[in-house]
Amino acid sequence: MYAYLRTQEELGDPYREARGILLYPTVDHDIDEQIDIQGHNIRLSTIDLTSEWEQIEDRLVSFV
Repeated sequence: MYAYLRTQEELGDPYREARGILLYPTVDHDIDEQIDIQGHNIRLSTIDLTSEWEQIEDRLVSFV
């Protein structure tokens, strides 16, 4: 993810602080962590795919 975000920097100012998310299915517990690396925000989150579709949709929309 970080390498990809770095390649976007050459596209100009709007991309110099690009953000990314790694989204995984929940295994044992929920994770929602963020880290900033050299101006790039990377978020690691999980989602429970056994939930009702409305809950899954709400969770996905919260990432946008």
